[in-house]
Amino acid sequence: MRGQSRGGTAIYHPLEFRPHCNRVGDVAFFDANGNYQWIHNAFHTEVRPVIHLVTYMQDLERLQWPQFTCQESDVVVDSSYTHGSKVVIGGSANIVKKKIDASVNAGEYVLYWNFLHSRLKSGPGVTFVLKVTEEGETMSVLLLGDDPLVWRRCEGEYAYDLCDWFASVEMHAWARVEAYHERPKEIFLVLGQHLTSSYGICHKKYGSFECEVIFEASGGLPSVANVSLLGSYGITKAYASVGFEDVVTKSSEENPITYSMFLNTYAPKSGPLQRFKRSLQVRAQEQYR
Repeated sequence: MRGQSRGGTAIYHPLEFRPHCNRVGDVAFFDANGNYQWIHNAFHTEVRPVIHLVTYMQDLERLQWPQFTCQESDVVVDSSYTHGSKVVIGGSANIVKKKIDASVNAGEYVLYWNFLHSRLKSGPGVTFVLKVTEEGETMSVLLLGDDPLVWRRCEGEYAYDLCDWFASVEMHAWARVEAYHERPKEIFLVLGQHLTSSYGICHKKYGSFECEVIFEASGGLPSVANVSLLGSYGITKAYASVGFEDVVTKSSEENPITYSMFLNTYAPKSGPLQRFKRSLQVRAQEQYR
């Protein structure tokens, strides 16, 4: 699953960062189930694609794919940052400050949520309840850990060069995708990714159990929060309290596993038909110059 955030795409099933996979320079798409499907990478020309029916090793030259001549180490840079929202919410969500019911036994409450395989987190902040209020709607909640995020990207003139390379291989990519998958709405080029070492995720639909989040903020928080205004509340930390299906903690202090949470992508408004029409137009113009 994905949603728009931070000027890019928020991934609600984070991708574990590994060599030759989920990297800057990926040509990829999201399938009908919202899963990230990778086709090729600009910098690594002999790696195994994540397409189940393909069993041979990728070789751009043998497949007559144009090659990107720059080395990854020369054009891709890393930087870390701590600013930005710690929570991303997609879909239809209602966010209300939790009211404590003195008649509920705390021990029974914890036991009940443990039975539902939820992860508990206590903190000094304010607890909010998130739920879907409209029938037929869903919501996804993504929480980021306390550590700075790493922004890995191709920038400057090299980003434009990478986009030019993508234009030259796009028809090859469409042919590969359509051979093994239902045609997606678009394919795209990954120009950057934001990596984190810990996160919490939940997906809810109408009528399902709600989830709870503990917010710490630099200012006061309203009793009813507006999803579109979360970035203006000064939230500094967000903890998964209950109702989260997936909570990943930092694997180690020295060399933690990181996950792609946001992708900066380039996706021209084109598909196989539009690209084919444009190529015919270009050839016609060149013929009658």
